[in-house]
Amino acid sequence: MKHVIPVALKLVLWSTVLFSILTIFNAPLLLIFFIALATVTISYALGDLFVLPRVGNFIAVIADLP
Repeated sequence: MKHVIPVALKLVLWSTVLFSILTIFNAPLLLIFFIALATVTISYALGDLFVLPRVGNFIAVIADLP
């Protein structure tokens, strides 16, 4: 249960960013949702569960940016 809120927050934020950018290029909403879901899944698994506990918050934030 402790992972639901961070993942949901990341999903909302990534969806907002991708929706803002990709609607300019007439991308379908379902595609935007799947791209956001894939990005959130990968970034949460790698950044928050793998990198953060090993190297600390500052380096994990830098690694999570791109």
